[in-house]
Amino acid sequence: MDDAAIGEEAAVALEEVGAGEALRGLLHLRVAEGEPYLAHLSGGKEAVDELDVGARKADNPGRMAILQAMASEVYHAKGDDQRALPYIDEAIRLDSLNGMEERARMRLAQRASVLIGLHRYGDAEQTLRDAIAFLRKGDDRQSLGIALNKMGMALHCLERDEEAMPCYQEAADIFTELGDLYNEVHARRGLYETQWKSHPERARKEMERFNELKDSIYSITSAESLARYNAEFGNEWLELENHSQRRILKWGMGVAGLLGILAVVALAYIYRSRRRNRQLSEKLSSVVAELRAERMARNKEDKASEEGADDFLAQLTDVVNQEMDKGRADVNRVAAALGMSPFKLRQQMSLYTDEQPKDMIRRLRIERAAYLLRTRPELTVQETGFLCGYGDAANFTRAFKQATGLTPSEFQIKLKVSARCASAFSL
Repeated sequence: MDDAAIGEEAAVALEEVGAGEALRGLLHLRVAEGEPYLAHLSGGKEAVDELDVGARKADNPGRMAILQAMASEVYHAKGDDQRALPYIDEAIRLDSLNGMEERARMRLAQRASVLIGLHRYGDAEQTLRDAIAFLRKGDDRQSLGIALNKMGMALHCLERDEEAMPCYQEAADIFTELGDLYNEVHARRGLYETQWKSHPERARKEMERFNELKDSIYSITSAESLARYNAEFGNEWLELENHSQRRILKWGMGVAGLLGILAVVALAYIYRSRRRNRQLSEKLSSVVAELRAERMARNKEDKASEEGADDFLAQLTDVVNQEMDKGRADVNRVAAALGMSPFKLRQQMSLYTDEQPKDMIRRLRIERAAYLLRTRPELTVQETGFLCGYGDAANFTRAFKQATGLTPSEFQIKLKVSARCASAFSL
């Protein structure tokens, strides 16, 4: 069954169950991601409750399955995935009982979206594997690409980026072939997010393609809007000539001019954002490369002179630095990188030092932060924090102040003041 038929059957189903004006007046069905869904829900809780009752009143299993799926989509759009899940499960069950196995399989991608919303990424992965295996046997390339996009998202959330990359890449190839800019944008963003740590150059190219697609979508949308306005204003001109109401046309033309100005401003903002993202990517890649080079040089000197405890602590320090390069550093990740459990790591460290693993990691992060604040003043606080394993500027500022008594900005100001005093004293 195609999307138009599903939409028509949904309208019939609403009529059969006696849906009220609050629901029927606001159900704007459109096709996206292979399933009909509610474009917006202005009626709030009243309409959701009405759809809920309608799904339970339908006598026809096929109609009931459609209403159950629509109810699931409504709750998913409102962020209530806990309530969305039983509805989509019931829709799949009804379709299977009604012999609509193809439609039931098509609904698996919708179910996976709900599971991802519930952070049940493993279940979403299994559901999508079943959906993708089924879709590969048919000709529906659009739905296959959407399912691959969602599979990439699930694997990325599971921190299995190497497996997510080919899913996003295949999805991007499909949408490029189909000319589907909207869904290709999601695939390119997924490729950027999964590659920027391990393949920064490839990630940068994906970000450029992502920005190009966003610009294209914006241009197409703007062109369609302007064409629509021109057509409307052209018709209004003929009417206004008959009724001598030209001042309304002037107002409309003023709106069109304002839209044009807004479009130019938006394009300028997109251009600056794209340039800023590219500069940020290049800057972070450069800093990470320099830190790695400095660390490798220090490791060569350390290995020539250190043995026993120093070797272990040097290796531990190197692993912590490597995890910071990836934008993350905690006891579990460091222990895993050393091939041991967190308990074994604490036990091993106790042989050589009184310092606990978490304390050592915190110290190394703060030391690197102080080094970057001193030697790379052009980096922002957020960029410095990321290079030290902090996800956002607020956490970094709080940790740095707790360790040093100063915020990063205050620390830099103190460095500048000290430098000026030293310079004045030398004179």
